[in-house]
Amino acid sequence: MQRNNVHWRVVAASVQGSSHIATGQPCQDANHWAVLPDGTLVAAVADGAGSTEFGGEGARIAVLCAVDAVTSLAPAVWPSDIPAWRKFFNPVLEGARLGITAAAAMQGRLPRDYATTLVVAVATADQVVAVQIGDGASVVSELNLPVQALTIPVSGEFANQTTFLTSPNAIDTAQIRVLQTRATGVALLSDGLQMLALKIPPGIPHEGFFRPLLEFAGAGGDNPDAELAAFLGSPKVIGRTDDDVTLLLAVRTQ
Repeated sequence: MQRNNVHWRVVAASVQGSSHIATGQPCQDANHWAVLPDGTLVAAVADGAGSTEFGGEGARIAVLCAVDAVTSLAPAVWPSDIPAWRKFFNPVLEGARLGITAAAAMQGRLPRDYATTLVVAVATADQVVAVQIGDGASVVSELNLPVQALTIPVSGEFANQTTFLTSPNAIDTAQIRVLQTRATGVALLSDGLQMLALKIPPGIPHEGFFRPLLEFAGAGGDNPDAELAAFLGSPKVIGRTDDDVTLLLAVRTQ
């Protein structure tokens, strides 16, 4: 996607984990983003379930459908509180789920075969909001303040269990957070980075992880997506996680 240098600089990468390399599985993470004509950032990250055959495809469908839905449904005046934002996001999430349902039907499969988590963030001129189903996280930076979490990983009763977009009641119970601020940066990540980027279980972001990466994203460069992918595939990261990893970094340029 062509970058919009007027309002946001976005750097993103999804990288295959070492465990998937060893077993021949493709990367099952996905990311997608857009900058709307009014300068609003829309970003999404998804992690397809490793236990399903088409989880990666489900993740790709989810991020594309979610960003497209926010773009098409964008109002003249954005919502400003959680009830209004939840009302806005319900058809966005439903659109992503219907996209998966349609793909499954075309292949003669069940939607659960495309199970995926989903994190979507929208950053307007004066607020940032994130909605999340399952694990992963979203983080925001503000001028002269430490980074803070918007949404945090949501796991099930047992380890490695989470909610997927195709799960019953997933949309009704989606986590949502609204922060009234002119965000200077936003970051979305899949669960492969949780143990590196967050203090678990409270989900508090590590300033030392996010601050240098947001500064890197803001600096630009010839091919920052490739540089980020190289970092995510480096020993510093794969020595701490063998899962697929996705990181999307967005920095406001004005």
